[in-house]
Amino acid sequence: MLKIYTGNNSESLKGIKAKYEFPENGLSGWEQIDWMEEKLEEFNGDDEVIVKTFSPYILNYLNLWLARGDIGYENLEALEMYLDETLEKPIETSLKILNERVELIDTRSLSDPIAYIYERYDKEKLPIL
Repeated sequence: MLKIYTGNNSESLKGIKAKYEFPENGLSGWEQIDWMEEKLEEFNGDDEVIVKTFSPYILNYLNLWLARGDIGYENLEALEMYLDETLEKPIETSLKILNERVELIDTRSLSDPIAYIYERYDKEKLPIL
């Protein structure tokens, strides 16, 4: 089972033991994709591998794996941990959403800031370098 945990802040992921904690640190988007490809090749559905990440690259790449059948839903658990300060404990929610074709991990909350930046480039008529 591949377990992916993400959260609204690092506090929400505190206490979760993971084999890979924030593997995106210090890696470009391309390097994160390479890292995930490497992990997919190593992954055996019988193993339990836990990853803590905030990376939209990693989560969106999982969508691609699911869509092309490289990993099955039975081998993946994707959870988001929201820290609710009033309850003083994380609230766990599934990251999966229902799509017309395939169930995917919802990364819109992580991808929206990237989309916003590109919208600003368009609005200002600036070239994207």
